[in-house]
Amino acid sequence: MSFNSIEFILFLPLVVILYYAIPYKFRWVLLLLVSYFFYMFWNPKYIILIIISTLVDYIASIFIEKSKEKTKKKFLMVISLSVNLGLLFVFKYFNFFNGVANSVFEQLTNVEYQIGSLKYLLPIGISFYTFQTLSYTIDVYRGKRKAERHLGYFALYVTFFPQLVAGPIERSDKLIPQLKKKHKFDYYQTIQALLRIAWGMFKKVVIADRVAVIVNNVFGNVTEYSGIYYIIATIGFAVQVYCDFSAYSDIAIGSAKLMGISLMENFNMPYFSKSISEFWTRWHISLASWFKDYLYIPLGGSRNKEKWKTYRNLIVVFAVSGLWHGADWNYILWGLLNGIYVSIERWLKKGKTGALLHKLKIPGFLQQIYAISLILIGFIVFRSNSVGDFIFIFKHLFINNLFVLFDGSLLKLGLDGNDLKLLAAVIIWLFSVEAYKHYAKKETLINGDFVQGLATIFLILFIIVFGFYGEYEALQFIYFQF
Repeated sequence: MSFNSIEFILFLPLVVILYYAIPYKFRWVLLLLVSYFFYMFWNPKYIILIIISTLVDYIASIFIEKSKEKTKKKFLMVISLSVNLGLLFVFKYFNFFNGVANSVFEQLTNVEYQIGSLKYLLPIGISFYTFQTLSYTIDVYRGKRKAERHLGYFALYVTFFPQLVAGPIERSDKLIPQLKKKHKFDYYQTIQALLRIAWGMFKKVVIADRVAVIVNNVFGNVTEYSGIYYIIATIGFAVQVYCDFSAYSDIAIGSAKLMGISLMENFNMPYFSKSISEFWTRWHISLASWFKDYLYIPLGGSRNKEKWKTYRNLIVVFAVSGLWHGADWNYILWGLLNGIYVSIERWLKKGKTGALLHKLKIPGFLQQIYAISLILIGFIVFRSNSVGDFIFIFKHLFINNLFVLFDGSLLKLGLDGNDLKLLAAVIIWLFSVEAYKHYAKKETLINGDFVQGLATIFLILFIIVFGFYGEYEALQFIYFQF
């Protein structure tokens, strides 16, 4: 079930009403059942994968905690890792690596490669819930938390429907206690939650889905465009992926808040970053922190006498992050590119170069232009449908000129004049709001339940009138594929 569907608009209020209507001791049962239903609405048979991960990590964590032998603890941890990462590999990465093996085999031998591809749908959200449940087992193994004995609450932690499919990736020590707590209906909190949901819907339905037409036209037919069209489409993708993914997080956070549960913030105005390093502390925060805690630090982090090992660790983490996003070379290259960005930034801050840069006192807006320019280059790699496509784009990036902005050629991108004007207006609106919040250091733009209630009603009406509606499959959230 997708957040931007009629089914979810009917589903969420019903769940919230039942949540507060039934006795507290049965609420976990309700949430677990509706979470399973929420996931099974897409494809019922894949719920078995979530149940397997849940049972394996529930049992493994209890025995890890009970065991006094390090060897046994490691063995149980390996079982958990093997099952979870094994499922992730089979359903997400097998065909990619099998294709790579096929190519290498054909180059080195004359023998026909016998292993065929597997045919199935990629389970929605598998990367998210796999990382969430793994973080729990690893924390138990490290002694950072006690194993959860209540199977129902643990299963709910793995499958809690607002953040099941695309995060935020929550930590067990924060979410499980909230699931166990008795929450009372709070009118003001409900208004805040509804405004957050409406703001997310606005970003998704009005902005992301509309700009997607431009992005899909250009990146889907790269040989038919050149120059400024690529630049427009790349900027459009930066807007699309941010509005699409942050919208999902907004709706997830708002939906959970309706039941008194707080999820972590996943975005913090990333396009106002002054460096790539800062960008990755503001973008997909839950995933970035996961990689930091469970991969970067175990690799040695920055605690190395030999600095090259720190840069190696950064590049490895970003490469794995790229692979996490998808089983394709462009995602891996995008991850490597960002790892190189961050490593170079860290190197430049050292020694005489760092001192010189500090003395220059480069204006903040120039630092922001630098950061967004590199991010946009990375997005070309990320969004391209193949390695060949992004190579073609880079070769033709500066062919053509700015006159297409004024001679009507923008209509070739798929939107009519009215849609283009509306899109420009709402993008300016969005980033004006974020600029005010960023520079004024305010978490919210408006306060008071009455004003927030009016703002929610206004956004709902705006979405109904100006929302971009098309084929259901085309308007799915981008991160569903990851």
